[in-house]
Formats: sequence, C-alpha cells, structure tokens
Amino acid sequence: MKKNKELWMKFKPLDKLKKKYILDSIFENDKEGLVIKLISEDDSSKLKIIFDGYVVSYRSIDESFYWRSWDLDGDFYIVENSEYVDWLVNKASDFGKSHAKDLNLKHFVFTDQDCIFEVIASYEPIVEIEEA
Repeated sequence: MKKNKELWMKFKPLDKLKKKYILDSIFENDKEGLVIKLISEDDSSKLKIIFDGYVVSYRSIDESFYWRSWDLDGDFYIVENSEYVDWLVNKASDFGKSHAKDLNLKHFVFTDQDCIFEVIASYEPIVEIEEA
C-alpha cells in the first residue's frame, strides 16, 4: 500500500509573528517540559514555544543535511502524513504502536537559517511572545 506524500503546512501559533526567527536555546526539564526559545532576526521580539506535556520525540538537523530546507519559506510548519512519525511508530514496541494510535501524533517543524528542529507530540504547544 502506497503511503500518501508528506504535506507541509504553515503553522501559525500566533497572529503577531515576525517573518523570521533564529534559534536561541532549547532545553527540557520537569517543570516546563520542552522549551524552544527563538529571537526575531531584527532582535525586536522573543518567542518561547513550550511543550508542557508528553513529547514523544524531538530532533535537530543542520539545514544542509535536510533536503526540504531549500524550499521552505517560513519558520513554523505542521506535517501531515509524516515520515518522521511513521519511522517512530515502526521502531516502537507493540505497546508503543498501540499507544501511538490513541495519541493522534502531530509533527511540528521550526526552522531558522541554520537548523531544522522537529517535535512529535499529541498537542499544540503553548507559544508566548515577548517584545524587546
């Protein structure tokens, strides 16, 4: 059975976003969860993306090793028919495979000029903006 092609759609978590952001930091802890901090290219605002629940997976890839980065024209995406989600489910234990069906996993992508950062979770993140 042939799988549907990945569909990358722009993800706009807030209406008031700048055109381009640069990755500032990534950290994970028990208090906040997975936190991605970005800063606008013109240094006028900072963005904090918080995955405060269960995150199945995340990864960072240098943009020169990611074929898709050449035709991206925005910073935030959600991917349908995700090869990354399929790869995770195929690698999972039987329990993980059955659990994945219940979670309705979502594939989020955040880009800047140097890297692609991807997150697999079952919910949209909390996004906070801070003007400089």
